[in-house]
Amino acid sequence: MQRYRETHDFNHVLLQMPTHMLGEVTVKYFEGIQFGLPMCVTAGIFGAARLRKNHRRRFLTQHLPWIVEQATNGRFFMAIDWENHWEEAIPSLQEQFGITPLESYQGS
Repeated sequence: MQRYRETHDFNHVLLQMPTHMLGEVTVKYFEGIQFGLPMCVTAGIFGAARLRKNHRRRFLTQHLPWIVEQATNGRFFMAIDWENHWEEAIPSLQEQFGITPLESYQGS
């Protein structure tokens, strides 16, 4: 649990998700799928229910398919030693850890 708390913000950075409601829900789904933490799954589900109409549509059509693929195919984020990657560029880290940016995602 401590490592999750220590690394949550890195998840936002690597996934390039802002800290508004849509970004937070997207990151929670990623964490729920990758880490299997019940609190992340619950926050993702209830957070998604609170999204406004246009954000909900965007989440369901763009963010959700993308984040499911990133969580299942990307490297396990809690095992990454983030402290050794301070100087690396975000695109380089995304490539290293198997993350396709949302704006580049074409679906599988």
